[in-house]
Amino acid sequence: MPDFIIMSQLIQMSRRIKAIETTKKITQAMRLISISLHTRLKKLNNNFQFYEKKIEEISLIGFSSKFIDINSNKSLFIVIGSQKGLCGTFNNNLALFFNNIKIKPEDEIILIGKQVFSLIKIKKILEKVNNFNSNNLDEIVDLILKIIEKNNSYNSIKIVFSISKSFFNQIPIIINLEPDNNNNNNIWWWPEPKDLLIEKISKIKIKTKIKSSLLHSLVAEQASRFRSMDNATTNAKKLLGEMKLKYNKSRQAKITKEITELSSNFQTQN
Repeated sequence: MPDFIIMSQLIQMSRRIKAIETTKKITQAMRLISISLHTRLKKLNNNFQFYEKKIEEISLIGFSSKFIDINSNKSLFIVIGSQKGLCGTFNNNLALFFNNIKIKPEDEIILIGKQVFSLIKIKKILEKVNNFNSNNLDEIVDLILKIIEKNNSYNSIKIVFSISKSFFNQIPIIINLEPDNNNNNNIWWWPEPKDLLIEKISKIKIKTKIKSSLLHSLVAEQASRFRSMDNATTNAKKLLGEMKLKYNKSRQAKITKEITELSSNFQTQN
């Protein structure tokens, strides 16, 4: 093989090795960021679950008809994906799960996290939240509550999001935002609902459940991203080792060839 071809191959391999090393540094950095964010969000989520449990203990407080209309035939689905990518099959699994749910033509959808926008096949999207992170959870919750209040004609409100069954296993689930409507008429109120500030309590319970779902999704997202980046880093290390071995062999073969040619020329001259 001509020397210029061998040299060209060595240059290409050298460039590829540098590209793989750069990729490995990026995936390693994102891996560390993901585990750091997961730890912080997990702690925040655990603290919030205690608050949510206390809110749920107010069991005598039901949801007012301001939010749920049992005579309506329309449901609202809130789908929570991720804002950023590079988290493996996190969004694909969520979209596959949601797309298998039986949706009526009149149902409405709120999508949270731009990575799921193109994956959801339903055309009737009521709202798309394109700025989802741990710093604006309250703003998102308030936005959803405003939408619910403005369109107060839903028979049911459901949230579709992912949770971590374990650090290495994230699964999509669906929950009802409101309790069973059929049981609301069996609640005895004392004193009158207006004296119990039923509407305010209902808002607190709704906002708490939505925020809890958002936090669960963020925790699951970071765990999925860590696993994805960890696998990418491992693959990069393996590929880097193979490329360096191939490069060194080719370089050594070129050096050996040059030494052999020099030795032959020297012997010919003598």
